[in-house]
Amino acid sequence: MPKIDTTRRIAIEVSGETVTFICRVPTGDEQSKFLNSRFTTKRNKVESNVYPARAAFIDNIAVDVEGATFVDAQGAEKPLNASTSFTDADKAKWAKALGLRSIDSWKDLIPLSWKSSAAQQFEDSANAGEDDGKN
Repeated sequence: MPKIDTTRRIAIEVSGETVTFICRVPTGDEQSKFLNSRFTTKRNKVESNVYPARAAFIDNIAVDVEGATFVDAQGAEKPLNASTSFTDADKAKWAKALGLRSIDSWKDLIPLSWKSSAAQQFEDSANAGEDDGKN
């Protein structure tokens, strides 16, 4: 029997392993804004904003991630999740590597392709309310 929950677990495959995004269920307004922000029309020309829209949506609703690691400034592999804290050296290393001004959150280290894969689960209306069964 389906269970009503305030979170949704979205498993994606990355290099033969599973990374799981734990997301809060978006509001109807958030879902609509996301779907509408993927494309814009200017002078009868459709422009794609799919990847930035997907990244922003996941950044907004993701509360944690499981199965991801990062390499800190000293070269040690560490888990990447909501409780990850970065040293100043870690922030500097990753900001430079990713071409960002700063690293503000664990979400900044999540690759766009991963965020895009997770966000696609909210684009298919047939599956939008379904859980992947991996609780």
